Amino acid sequence: MRDNFRCFKSLKSIDCLLIGSGILILLIGNFSHIDLLMADTMFDQARGQFAWQVHRLTEASAYLAFQYLLMASAIAAMALALLDGLRPCSWLAPHRTGLRVFAGSAVLIPPAITLFSLLSEAICPVDLQRYGGVEAYTRLIETAPERVAGTNCLPASESGHVWWLLALMAFWIPRHPRIATAIGALLLLGGLLLGYMLQLQGTQFFTQTLWSAWIACYLVYFLYHFFRTDETPQARNGRQTLHSMKC
Repeated sequence: MRDNFRCFKSLKSIDCLLIGSGILILLIGNFSHIDLLMADTMFDQARGQFAWQVHRLTEASAYLAFQYLLMASAIAAMALALLDGLRPCSWLAPHRTGLRVFAGSAVLIPPAITLFSLLSEAICPVDLQRYGGVEAYTRLIETAPERVAGTNCLPASESGHVWWLLALMAFWIPRHPRIATAIGALLLLGGLLLGYMLQLQGTQFFTQTLWSAWIACYLVYFLYHFFRTDETPQARNGRQTLHSMKC
C-alpha cells in the first residue's frame, strides 16, 4: 500500500511539473523578449546574417550520419517491440516497458513536433524583417498577418528527430530512478545544445526549442504511464502461460 501511494504521489508530481513548465514556457514566450534578445546577440549586423547561417548543421556529413544512426535505432527498436508483442521473449521481460516506450517515442515524437510546427503561425528568425527577411514578428497566441514567404518552425522541427531519445531513461524506471534522472538530464541538455546551435543558424527561437523539449517529455511520460500497466503483477501472472514460448 505504501509503495502504491508513493507511485501515485510521484505521478502527481510529474503531472504538476509538466503543467507548470508548459504554462511557464507559454508565459515566457508571450510576455518576455527573451527570444528576440537572444536572436539579436546571434545576428551579425555587419554581415546581415546569423553567426552560423552559412554553416548549415543539418547538411553536415557527421550530422547526416547521426540521423541515419538514429533512424536505424528507431527501426530496430520498433521491430524488437513488435516481435516481443507477437511472441513474448522472457529475456526482454525486465525491459519490456522501456523498450515499448522507446519504440513508441520513435514513432510519435518526431511527427508530433513536425505537426505542431506545421500548425503554428510562428516564423523562423531568419525570415523576420528584423533580420533581413520579409515577415513580421508575432508571438504564439497573437494573430499572425498574412505570410509572404516565411516557414513554420515552432517547435524546432529540424531538431525534432532527436528528442525521442529522452525515452532511453524509461529503461531504468522504476528500478534505478537516480540513473534514469541522470540520463534524462544529460539527454535534455544535449537536445538544448542542439537547439542552441540551430538558433545560431537563425532557424528557431529559444522558446521553440523549449516547446520541443516539453512535447517530448510529455509524450515519454504518457507512453510510460500507458505501458507500465503491462508490468503489474496481475499482468505478469496473466502472461505466465506465454513464457514457454521463449525466443
